[in-house]
Amino acid sequence: MSQHFAVPGYNLLRYLRNRELDELYIATFLKTLARSLVLVFIPIYLLTIGFSVRFIALFYLIEFIGMLIATPVGLVLNHKLGVKKTMAAADILFIGYMFSVSVLKQVGGYLVLPTLLFAFAAGLFWAAYHVDFTKSVDRQAEGREISLTKAVVILASALGPLAGSLVIVSSSFASSFYVAAVMTVLAILPLFMTKDIKTPKPQFSWRRLKRADVAEKGWAYVAFGAMQIATETFWPLYIYLALKSVVEVGAVFTVTSLMMIGVVVWFGRRVDRNPKKAITFGVLLHAPSWLIRILAFSPIGVFLLNAYSQLSYHLLDESFEKVVYAEAKQSSDISNYFLFRQIFIALGRFLVCTVVFLTGKIEVGFLFTFIAVPLYLGLREKAQHTV
Repeated sequence: MSQHFAVPGYNLLRYLRNRELDELYIATFLKTLARSLVLVFIPIYLLTIGFSVRFIALFYLIEFIGMLIATPVGLVLNHKLGVKKTMAAADILFIGYMFSVSVLKQVGGYLVLPTLLFAFAAGLFWAAYHVDFTKSVDRQAEGREISLTKAVVILASALGPLAGSLVIVSSSFASSFYVAAVMTVLAILPLFMTKDIKTPKPQFSWRRLKRADVAEKGWAYVAFGAMQIATETFWPLYIYLALKSVVEVGAVFTVTSLMMIGVVVWFGRRVDRNPKKAITFGVLLHAPSWLIRILAFSPIGVFLLNAYSQLSYHLLDESFEKVVYAEAKQSSDISNYFLFRQIFIALGRFLVCTVVFLTGKIEVGFLFTFIAVPLYLGLREKAQHTV
């Protein structure tokens, strides 16, 4: 099921030439669907079994520190095993993570096993995924192919939250974890439709890391990390605290995500033409959403704000990822290039989790994210050079 057929300019010949990207679309769809069944609800689950907002912030803080440590391991496995086998290993660890979280209520507030499993699942997966996508993407149509990947992710993300919330309400949180585990197993299969890819042996050093990328990109990664943890963890938790309904949380994310699919593909074509302008408008539109969220208490207010914030986020992020993958394709040290990325993303996540942990207030995390978003503006000139 190739996504290329849905967009003008993509034909059967192109599909046959880029089956690696098509299999990645399929695997990404299935994995994202599995993750969207549960990840939005894990912070809510932790809250319902008695953990505080501060504990939840600490839980994620430890997870993402561990993920940073695990990333070099994933980059080494890209060389030893191949990127697709590394992604498959990550998916198996993610299944273990879901099972370990599902029994937290029975065994108490231990952190070691679930955080260790998540760290290696995420660290290995993203270390492999970014390399696979970089090597598969078409240099002449990065914006379109990034937008297609995002459309696949959004579609899967749209289907998951409402379905997951209905499973939770009709059965239990644990049941949603089990369904997600089955979907994750299915996500492994498409990875091996084509030959695996091995990377050159990575050599890590402080000198290589500094030369792998530039400070402007590092600060943009900090903003990305802050936005990601705030969007995926603390925003769903904030909605739940405001609305007190798992189903309403799921419905908000499902409906707004479905609305974004066509818009994201449309963005992709425009981003290829003027990524500099897209970054500028993305920052100006998206940053205020993090202040306005504090005022969202009604279902309609949450829905409208979530739609607006997703729209502005994707306008910004597609431009950003065009820069990331264009320069990754030209990099002579792709392992350190993506390790550099992961270090600064981890810094953004660390800072948001830390301020929420210290204050116990999700709103402070939103305020920090508002301050961080303008860090993207340093990439405007780089974005222009990718046209």
